[in-house]
Amino acid sequence: MNDKLKIAAAVICLGGAFTAVSYASDLVQAHLSNGAIYINNEKKELPSGQSVMNVNGSTYVPIRFISEQLHNIVGYDAQSKSVYIDDNQIRYNKSTVTQSDQTEQFKLKLSSAKTRYAEGEPLNVWASLTSLSKEELTIHHGGALILYYIRGADGTEASLLDPQMLVTETFQYDNERLESMPQELLISYNLNRLHSDDLDTYMRTTPRPAALPKGKYVIGAVSSYSLNEDNMIDTKQELVAELEIEVE
Repeated sequence: MNDKLKIAAAVICLGGAFTAVSYASDLVQAHLSNGAIYINNEKKELPSGQSVMNVNGSTYVPIRFISEQLHNIVGYDAQSKSVYIDDNQIRYNKSTVTQSDQTEQFKLKLSSAKTRYAEGEPLNVWASLTSLSKEELTIHHGGALILYYIRGADGTEASLLDPQMLVTETFQYDNERLESMPQELLISYNLNRLHSDDLDTYMRTTPRPAALPKGKYVIGAVSSYSLNEDNMIDTKQELVAELEIEVE
């Protein structure tokens, strides 16, 4: 067997047991000779006690480590011995509900593939920001141009902090920024709902960390930017779009 296994997939280690799952958009390379893992050609150091293994001609690599390197959310149900992996990929389904907001420069559109999701089903929600300016447009914004928030029927809320940095970007007419709602937002919401700040324990003991309980929710997307770097406050523009979904 070739000692370098190329897979468009990740494999995870939970509780010392190795298993494999496929992942369709990133390249993972496992080198048996030196036990190295490369993700998109970047070497990753395995945690202590974990290694690449060759069992009966098949190569096994630790699934939790690789999935988290690929920014996936991993959960393990000890009772059923099931591994759950939720990703942040936009699945490009047709939207059934869309809300939008716009300024002279941009249109923000928030979409969901469904208005009702089954409990445990990943939410397929995404936002797009499209330039409306016929002229080249330079804007200044924080680390994230599109931020999300969620609010439950009981008033529980969660949002992700904008990285403290200044980014300058140039847009041409009809340029579009497309971003999916991050699973980390739902984890933050669940922690707030449980009045807990113990993220590590929650992630290790919850089978579906990013799954929402049954109920109605408001999901919002916000895009803030300024037109003048020297006068960020007075030239600040903000777009907000909200939609409602239900988990049943």
